Amino acid sequence: MPRAQYIFHKYLREPAQESLSDERLSTDLEISFDPVDAQRRKEEFNDSEALHDCLEQCLTGLAEDDADFIREYYAGETGLRNSAESQKAMRKRMAERRGISMNALRLRAHRIKKHLEECVDECLNRTK
Repeated sequence: MPRAQYIFHKYLREPAQESLSDERLSTDLEISFDPVDAQRRKEEFNDSEALHDCLEQCLTGLAEDDADFIREYYAGETGLRNSAESQKAMRKRMAERRGISMNALRLRAHRIKKHLEECVDECLNRTK
């Protein structure tokens, strides 16, 4: 799974967390005695924060119904086999509530996700 997609899924299934302060980040990075490794981890953290910020901005730009839809569609996704079965049941109930087929549900999720990925890519390119 591409990194942006992984972070997107992780973002959707985890409650909002406060970002680490620069002081805590520098303390965490000092654990590594290798300055190259510390710099790499700091860059990864900054990339992750930028991605998270862009995703939040893009979700805010969606129509409210689309944002609610995509959050519900990916809620609780963990990649475990047992959860995949419950995920399928949850999505089936979601389709029934909305009065649409499973294919229509997947298609709508795909379109919204594609739009979000494009928006996040544009946002990341602007911030570089």
